Amino acid sequence: EPVAARLAHHFEQAGIPAKAAAYRLQAGNLARRVSAHREAADHLTRGLELAAALGPGSERLQLELDLQVSLGKAMLALYGYASPKVDRVFTCARELCRALGDPPQLIQVILAQGAFHLMRGDLKAAQKDAGQVLGLAQQAGDSRLILTSHLISGAAALYLAEYDEAREHLENVVALYDPSQHRDLAQQQGQDPGVQALAFLSRILWLQGYPEQALAECSSVDTLSRELDHPYSSTVAALHASTLRAWVRWWPACQDHAQRALGLARQGGFEMRIANAMILHGIAAAHQGDTDQGFDELTEGLFLWEASGAGLVAFGRACLAEAHWLARNREEGLRASDESLYPSEEVWWLPEQYRLHAELLLQAPGAESEAEVLLRRAADLARDQNARSLELRALTSLVRLQSQQKQKPGELDRLAACYQQFTEGFDLPDLRDARSLLEELRPKSDLALREESLMTT
Repeated sequence: EPVAARLAHHFEQAGIPAKAAAYRLQAGNLARRVSAHREAADHLTRGLELAAALGPGSERLQLELDLQVSLGKAMLALYGYASPKVDRVFTCARELCRALGDPPQLIQVILAQGAFHLMRGDLKAAQKDAGQVLGLAQQAGDSRLILTSHLISGAAALYLAEYDEAREHLENVVALYDPSQHRDLAQQQGQDPGVQALAFLSRILWLQGYPEQALAECSSVDTLSRELDHPYSSTVAALHASTLRAWVRWWPACQDHAQRALGLARQGGFEMRIANAMILHGIAAAHQGDTDQGFDELTEGLFLWEASGAGLVAFGRACLAEAHWLARNREEGLRASDESLYPSEEVWWLPEQYRLHAELLLQAPGAESEAEVLLRRAADLARDQNARSLELRALTSLVRLQSQQKQKPGELDRLAACYQQFTEGFDLPDLRDARSLLEELRPKSDLALREESLMTT
């Protein structure tokens, strides 16, 4: 990279902008490959300035396109996939593609715009972009683009709570992915599709009621990221490990992984991932009794996340509402919950958002009927989405409310049936809570026999 940078400077001083811009492109690409994204962006931005001084023609347009595509990839790592800065770069690249008659780079540009739409929460648009690329990539037999288009399609389907479709796409990524052939994709595209696909698959496993399998898959994510030695992918792996520990309610481990992710994200300058890590660190702190630190980190993390342009806000905003619930700040919590429930295409976390809103309502008397309606809605939606873990949480809260109102818990049998669909994870907090409630209300329950049978088969 220093040689290319020196040559770029040499040709710039000599008044030969075409050569100088070409070497800036080379220097930028080399910097990206070693994750020096800020340095890469500087080289590529200067290259665009130099290219602007060239006379009109296809050679200038092609050089500008190459510079814009490479700059977009560097900025993806620096600012996140939802950043307006990134969108402007790839929108310009799309216009250059049209001017050049749709060159091969068009597929990469559409794919990048699909990732932008995904992180903005425009999930149907992301699916459309990824589907277009998948068709073109399959025609061309380009396994790399096939991997990434399946990844975006799978992630969009996850956030839409279309878990069967999501699993199909993500399992295609895992089946096609070969680290020996595809490890350089992390440098070329800014992220590793194998790491991301395994991470999303483990989330689906937890949502569908397989927490131990989810944790095992999470270990695979960490192992692969360490083998790749790619800073952004390592950050994503640490964030995912923290997220999954939050879902199984292992708060010290959640905080430890979030701290590791925060260090990696700050070292790499990954602004959106810094925000992501702060949200996870904050909710873990709140659950361990440090609500002041929790609120500070959650508030700052959410501000940074949304300032990046990211539209996938359901989980983060729900975390803030949950922290208020822990601190018994009912009114502030309800306001945060209302914000989390603002209508969007992102519905995967909606059952938990309804449940949290109900729990906040119950922190003052007189809202029991409204809370019960919300808890039923949460349980029904989770059942319809085949999100068994979220259904169990909602039913546990609903049955507890019914029992506290001195009425026969009408959903007790449904809670028992949901619990008995689980085949693993019985020592985890959610299942322990459900079991404790069932044993309290149904002392002659056959739950113990059910678990003993599962353990011996």
